[in-house]
Amino acid sequence: MLKNKFLLILTIFILIQTVFATGNCLIGGSCGEISFGSSPGGATVYLNGVEYGKTSTGSTAPLTVEMNTGQYDIRATLSGYDDYTGSVTIVQGTNSPFEFTMNQTSTKASINVASDPIDADVYVDGAYKGKTTASTGPVKVDNLDPYVSHSLSVSKSGYQNYSTSFTLSPGEDRGFNINLNSTAKFGKYYITSNPSGAAIAIDGSSTGLITPATLSNISVGTHTISLYKDDYSSYRTSETVYENQTTTINATLSYLESYGSINIASNPNNSDVYIDGRMYGETPLKISNLYTGQHDIRISHVGYEDYVNKITIQKNYTTPLNVVLNQSTTKGDILLNCNQKGASVYVGETYKGITSEYGLDITQLTAGDYSVRVSKSGFEDYYATVSVYNNKTTKLDVSLVESITKPTTGSLYVTSTPSGADVYVNNEYKGLTPIILNQLSDGYYSVKLMMPNYQDAVATYTVYAGKTTDVDLTLNENVNPTPVETDYVPIIVGAVIVLVFAGLIGFILVKRK
Repeated sequence: MLKNKFLLILTIFILIQTVFATGNCLIGGSCGEISFGSSPGGATVYLNGVEYGKTSTGSTAPLTVEMNTGQYDIRATLSGYDDYTGSVTIVQGTNSPFEFTMNQTSTKASINVASDPIDADVYVDGAYKGKTTASTGPVKVDNLDPYVSHSLSVSKSGYQNYSTSFTLSPGEDRGFNINLNSTAKFGKYYITSNPSGAAIAIDGSSTGLITPATLSNISVGTHTISLYKDDYSSYRTSETVYENQTTTINATLSYLESYGSINIASNPNNSDVYIDGRMYGETPLKISNLYTGQHDIRISHVGYEDYVNKITIQKNYTTPLNVVLNQSTTKGDILLNCNQKGASVYVGETYKGITSEYGLDITQLTAGDYSVRVSKSGFEDYYATVSVYNNKTTKLDVSLVESITKPTTGSLYVTSTPSGADVYVNNEYKGLTPIILNQLSDGYYSVKLMMPNYQDAVATYTVYAGKTTDVDLTLNENVNPTPVETDYVPIIVGAVIVLVFAGLIGFILVKRK
């Protein structure tokens, strides 16, 4: 009886041993085998998390495992290599080989280097690795050995070099953000302007400041300062900044004349337009870039009365003007152009004015033939006969020729403020200002100008042969106008006549009674 129990226990023990020896192949189950091989060998194999041994190395037999049929998760580990993972299938009654390769774990490290400011050169272990830029970002340096001391250097012109050493762990990727310190020296500008409120730019870049202002942290050296303000000329200067000092700039801005325009239409069209005595063209006409303020305007057309008025030009505005000219039926004009300015023009014996760069317009002449004389000292007199027609302008182009003989007389060109003053030369009346007096002998002349309600202006001038002497006098208004003297004689005589006439009437009435 005891012997039978012993045999039963022995049998059970042998069965258990058989199960473990065959890789957990259960009694009565379907089994198969799989042989593992790895490159490199020596990898520890796990099936469904249970360790089954190591793959062969050298002459060692392959790792063979007997298992129940089915699919198993496999994991293999080996120091210095990444884990291998996958799955295997056990097929009944077969021995399936399973080969796998282990990938070596990387032991290299890397760094990423950024800088402020950008465009700095990066050196690692003395070798140039690139330049930090806004487009490519930090400089990346790979394949650095771990556990080894490395050197890092970052440099940029105008900034202090940055240097450091570092040690990396296997697989580490470290970032470096380097702030470079400028080696530049700095000073200041203090800027004022008259008027104030001018925008400030330095070296062509706006500062966002207006005068008066202090500009700090300006690098030592010479810089260009520009100031801008509406309605004023821009101001520009180059001044030097010194270390830890303040350079002062006091700017005076020049006021810009403002401009406007006028748009002129007339009936009839093609009328001549004169502004401040200068002809600008024919209507319809737009004239730009006129100074703001008041101007004299005249619009003329043959056969029509001139339109004469004053216009006011406003800044950055186009003033419209529509003019209807009144037709003239009895007069004509002469438009005289001369190659010399300041020549005296006579129609018959009547002085009509002096020539200018815009010509001389002689208006309101009765139709007929006129003798015209143009005279200037140092030139031969010009004579012509001109026919004037109703409602027409006769053009006369005059070219004065220099006198061949040496001139023996000179001229006086007399103007005044205000104009229209009576002119006396050596106490002889000559006409109204402005006027040119020709054919005067060399010598001294007393010029006297007179005008009602103004003080007389008297001065002495010298006339030289072949030259014109300018006389420009200003008349001052009388502070206390001269009282007008009353002639009492006509009043007394008139009173006597009235009394005598009244006495006669009284005498007649008494006689009738």
